Amino acid sequence: MQKRRWMGYLLVYVMWLAILLLGIWFLLISRDALLGLADALMVDETTAHTWRLISLERFYLVGTGVVWLAVMVFSEAYLRRGVVRGQLVPRFSRIFGVVILLVFVADVTLFALQGLQGGWLRWIIPVVEIALGVVCVREGRKAPSVWADIKASD
Repeated sequence: MQKRRWMGYLLVYVMWLAILLLGIWFLLISRDALLGLADALMVDETTAHTWRLISLERFYLVGTGVVWLAVMVFSEAYLRRGVVRGQLVPRFSRIFGVVILLVFVADVTLFALQGLQGGWLRWIIPVVEIALGVVCVREGRKAPSVWADIKASD
């Protein structure tokens, strides 16, 4: 039993690392999408325009980074509780699915800003992202909600 739990905790950190790397990917893609969207909406080409884009990028990265740090702390505890309760895979699926759907939104926004160019192969990535995200979220419905799990003490 002890070895099984140890392997479960090892799996928790592998899953946590996958969520972390996907979150970093989301930060990079969403940053580019936000800057492209802001550049398209701001019509003036002045020095102030450049400074607005730079400050928007910095505030976005700091704000999103702080939120992502909180998500990673809570997800680690949420996944660890999943080992004890035997719900590790649905819990991982819930978090992973939401993050991959965020990546899908950022990727489609970036793709639309680029003029939907790139041929039919470029459409495969968003289709796979949304399909995987929906499947993971549906699988994650078996797990208790994050807030219910935080309120329940072990």
